[in-house]
Amino acid sequence: IDQTGGSLTAAGLEFDSAAAVTLDEAGNDADTVAGTSNGTITLVDTDDLKVDTVGTHTGLISTDNLIDITAGGLLELAANLNAGTGNAKLVTTAGAIDQTGGALTAAGLEFDSAAAVTLDEAGNDVDTVAGTSNGTITLVDTDDLKVDTVGTHTGLISTDNLIDVTAGGLLEL
Repeated sequence: IDQTGGSLTAAGLEFDSAAAVTLDEAGNDADTVAGTSNGTITLVDTDDLKVDTVGTHTGLISTDNLIDITAGGLLELAANLNAGTGNAKLVTTAGAIDQTGGALTAAGLEFDSAAAVTLDEAGNDVDTVAGTSNGTITLVDTDDLKVDTVGTHTGLISTDNLIDVTAGGLLEL
């Protein structure tokens, strides 16, 4: 699925693709998204975006590939976001990243948030994390977690705010 122009507007966006999904036009405006892909998933949304249930799909699943989401407002993870051995990149330009359900699974997690980052579900399983936030950063991981370089980010940076990281195993800084 490859968007080559125009914009997509929908209350719910559901997809199932044997290859990459690229919906990256700046004017896209979906409220809720869910789907699976055997390739990378790249989504751009002009305002708030919620990963949840749409139709028969719940959450976002990419078979060991990058999941890259940019939201112009709040990015809410209400269901699983699973990149397997791939990375997840979460970006907001005017809102927070807030996990209200599900689990986040990825080899690497990179984020850049205009506000707080709250990824605090007990089932989260990320190997390496890096990112920046203009608000507090709260991360919970079920096992070992390394703060290092993912994508273009190195370490965890929060502008004069709390960084709270909980690992179920070794926390490597």
